[in-house]
Amino acid sequence: MKNFKNEDQKFSSKDELERLISMAEDVSRNLHEAHRSMTMHRGAIFVYTLSFLVVLTGFSFVFQTMELFANPSYATAGWFVVFVFSVFFILLFLYHYGRLMESRRIFVTERNVLMHLLDLVFEYKDHIHVNELSAVDKAILDIRLGRVRFFMAE
Repeated sequence: MKNFKNEDQKFSSKDELERLISMAEDVSRNLHEAHRSMTMHRGAIFVYTLSFLVVLTGFSFVFQTMELFANPSYATAGWFVVFVFSVFFILLFLYHYGRLMESRRIFVTERNVLMHLLDLVFEYKDHIHVNELSAVDKAILDIRLGRVRFFMAE
């Protein structure tokens, strides 16, 4: 009867380790998605900022070369167009900046969860259940842990 209880404990210990590794894989996927989202929003912010500067420089060049500011009605229309484009680019910038900060918050949270999970997995695997896993099980767990992506940068 005692052996049966030990077999149950071994089975539940292996299941617990499998669940921890499965959670680490899921968190790693979330972490990768948050990192991808951060990269995308950083790129959008760069492109929108560069576009804004190009459009502003273009308007400035057109208005100065055609001397449109000499006529008050053209000057008012020109400043209005510059104002509309400025508001448009500022709203785009703020949208992507907000999304970037949200992705960064998710990234930091998921990274902390992953570090905690990996600490639990390695402690569980190395110290508690060294003799309970077969060589094949250990190799499979090592391969699965190797697939977990480690993102340390913010």
